[in-house]
Amino acid sequence: VRFLVNRITPRTTLAGEIRATLERLYHFPILETVLHDRQAYKQSFVTGQSVVEFDRGSPAAKEIAALLVEISGIVKIVAK
Repeated sequence: VRFLVNRITPRTTLAGEIRATLERLYHFPILETVLHDRQAYKQSFVTGQSVVEFDRGSPAAKEIAALLVEISGIVKIVAK
């Protein structure tokens, strides 16, 4: 079990406070990848595409790619 911090507004004090609160209250690891509240997620949903298909170079697509890499690394560790 791991926490994924998502729908965070970039560059806000609250973003840091959310992570600190999770660390203080729960004993589960928090993923390093953070998904921010971005228009590209909403626009890709409306078009029926993944955010990577919608705009491969967008910050949202880069967040999803980073999440995939992070989860893949965790799965490889668990599978050993």
